[in-house]
Amino acid sequence: MYNQSSATISRPLPSGSPTPLCVDLDGTLVATDTLWESLLRICRHRPAALLSVLLAICRGKAHFKSVVARNVSLDADRLPYRLDLLRYLREQKTAGRSLVLVTAAHHSIAKAAAAHLSGLFDEVLATTESCNLHGPVKGQVLTEKFGDGGFTYVGNCASDLAVWRHAAAAIPVSARPSVIASIPTPIEATFPAPRHWLHTLSRAVRLHQWVKNLLVLVPLFTSRDLLNLVALDNLLVVALALSLVASAQYLLNDLIDLDSDREHFEKRLRPLASGDLPIPLGLLLVPCLLSLGGWLGFVVGSWTVLMLLGTYFISCLLYSTVLKTKPLVDVFALAGLYVFRIVIGGFVSNHFVTVWLFTFSFLCFLSLGFLKRCIELARSTQAAPKHFGRRGYYPADTAILTAMGVAGSFASVVVLALYVYSESANKLYKHPFALWGFVPVCLLVQCRWWLSGSRNYIKEDPVRYAISDRVLWAGAAIGAACYWVAIGGV
Repeated sequence: MYNQSSATISRPLPSGSPTPLCVDLDGTLVATDTLWESLLRICRHRPAALLSVLLAICRGKAHFKSVVARNVSLDADRLPYRLDLLRYLREQKTAGRSLVLVTAAHHSIAKAAAAHLSGLFDEVLATTESCNLHGPVKGQVLTEKFGDGGFTYVGNCASDLAVWRHAAAAIPVSARPSVIASIPTPIEATFPAPRHWLHTLSRAVRLHQWVKNLLVLVPLFTSRDLLNLVALDNLLVVALALSLVASAQYLLNDLIDLDSDREHFEKRLRPLASGDLPIPLGLLLVPCLLSLGGWLGFVVGSWTVLMLLGTYFISCLLYSTVLKTKPLVDVFALAGLYVFRIVIGGFVSNHFVTVWLFTFSFLCFLSLGFLKRCIELARSTQAAPKHFGRRGYYPADTAILTAMGVAGSFASVVVLALYVYSESANKLYKHPFALWGFVPVCLLVQCRWWLSGSRNYIKEDPVRYAISDRVLWAGAAIGAACYWVAIGGV
């Protein structure tokens, strides 16, 4: 269950004794659509049955929902219930009001949800094999049962207007303003949508993660070719393409991991897991983002860049679905994905990624990967001790993971120091010794991250912390000055 930060605005009830409260399930009591949830579970757990399930819609929606329910079951305790609405319903129940769960969802799902809520509802009306309890049909059934104007209906969308037409009062939940304005009956209470859609969308596509794709600029920086405006322009477009492809992968991963995310103490608040972002919209965004990212890559570098973007997407998907549950392998794969961004940047800018850059960046990102796991492990064991074992790590692993991560940090700096005195640096830079300034700065920043992580200052995502870290930005300024001196700028 998830606490939604939305206020209830109560209004006077119609005169006389309170009418029964008839509550919808999908999009109302739960901030999701259980039919779409069921279809996603079939895609993941019974993909071979998907075609036959989809063909069942030819025999009508009621039959289709029954076939879906026979092929998969939902865990009612994992659904994203609206806690503000639940509080209101429990208050009404305590006051002696009759509550009925009436939904177009299949009766097996409705009964499971009612059972999970421990006797909150006196009766359950739902879709059966022969009747799809939706829209006008729902209104007709409730009118026959309670009489015209004999009930209060809690709904959320335009199709519920056909029910509100026969209700004594209405309680819209997360309804659009146009729907609320069209309600023909008195409004008993309203439960507004919890968040602005633009904020929800930015969280869903992990907008803050896009900064990681600026790693494609690194080969241009290390090759002293920053003034190549054509290459810079191409790399920025590729960074955007990578960001779009990565966002598509994030959404697809969230769609696949709905159940596990809802068990996680923080991931349960993600837009898809919490129900803030509708599943159909998430499914629509995945191909749209992929297509746009692929088109941008094709425009910049033809088929080769498109293939690199495809390889990146498949690698990310492989990591999310398989590799992230393998201890140590997950961290190495994560570091490899970071380095792959640099490799793409080198290809697009026509600059070879040297063994020095490859080794330094891999060790650096390997350290950050271990840091991320240590942070997640510490926070998971505090909030949900049993959860993180599914990722292959346990509390006892924290010390060794920390040791490996810190070793990676120091090893990366050793590689950087050796590069300063290498023949490669002497050929490329006018004053290569100035690059020595990078060494203590890089070590200081990484040591600071590890210290902050051990003190629980970093809240799961090191990227967010890095963006707001003043020491990192100060180090970047010092590094830029050292670079300027090294290339002979002064």
